[in-house]
Amino acid sequence: MQSIPTLCNSDSTGSASVNVSGGTAGYSYEWSPAGGTTANANNLRAGNYSVTVTDANGCTSTNSITVSEPSPIQLTTNTTMAACNVANGSATVNVNGGSPGYTYLWSPGNSTSVNPGNLFAGVYSVIVTDNNGCTESALANVPSGGGPVIEVQPTQNVSCNGGNNGAATVNVSSGAGPLHSTGLREIIPMRSRQVYLQAIIQLSLPM
Repeated sequence: MQSIPTLCNSDSTGSASVNVSGGTAGYSYEWSPAGGTTANANNLRAGNYSVTVTDANGCTSTNSITVSEPSPIQLTTNTTMAACNVANGSATVNVNGGSPGYTYLWSPGNSTSVNPGNLFAGVYSVIVTDNNGCTESALANVPSGGGPVIEVQPTQNVSCNGGNNGAATVNVSSGAGPLHSTGLREIIPMRSRQVYLQAIIQLSLPM
């Protein structure tokens, strides 16, 4: 007896066959728990099968065989961070199981690399196909490095109510340069005895 493994884990592409000698020609076959009534049993899942052969005189013989299967395809993904609005992240997929000879398709982007780079922050999907055409998919989340974190401190009070000679300092603790200001607003609390120039400055990375 001989068997052929399934192409993919948990599918029904396996087969088994039996060769008969002796007895009186005119054999019949009965496979169990599945497989039909011929010498070749097809469309089998992984598992144990037995076949009973009966010759022309009603004499019988039973034998068994195992149909195996490849291990399931298992995927793990790793990513590196992308800076805010910059395509410098990356993703990698690690594959175990299946039949080696893998191909890869990432989306969005349609990369066919195992570790695509130059990625913006976001969620990417990858479909891995093994040498037998079996597939598995996974997601990879490329995180964002985020924008700059700022702290604004007034460094000089205005000299008179309604004046415009105040000053403020902005400290930036993260993000990537060069940075530039996209807005400045003065807020003068008219009822306060001490009047400060309060600067609200938004910093962002150039696109």
